[in-house]
Amino acid sequence: MLCLSYVVLGDCRADVVFVLDSSGSIGFLDWFRVKQFVLDVVQGLKVMKNQTRVGVVSFATTVRPEFHLEQFKSLDTLLPVIWDIDYMAGVTNTAAGLRRMHKMFKR
Repeated sequence: MLCLSYVVLGDCRADVVFVLDSSGSIGFLDWFRVKQFVLDVVQGLKVMKNQTRVGVVSFATTVRPEFHLEQFKSLDTLLPVIWDIDYMAGVTNTAAGLRRMHKMFKR
């Protein structure tokens, strides 16, 4: 499962948070497909301080905020970090992942 949530802020600005299922139900091989999807979507965005900000939350048994909206100001620095997100395995805890994503918009 992959959730994408965003808030449009006006003049084409947006905050986008990906919620990535990193549980055992996804599996190690499909984890690479999930990350590739995120990379493909992010490459179509204008990632900049005053344009689009991107955040990522991973979940399995526990939730792990990978990075917050304000952390990356360019696509060049963001892409390798997405690819390096580790697979967690464990039980699927979708509700906790979505709750954590919601908090990212309140920072």
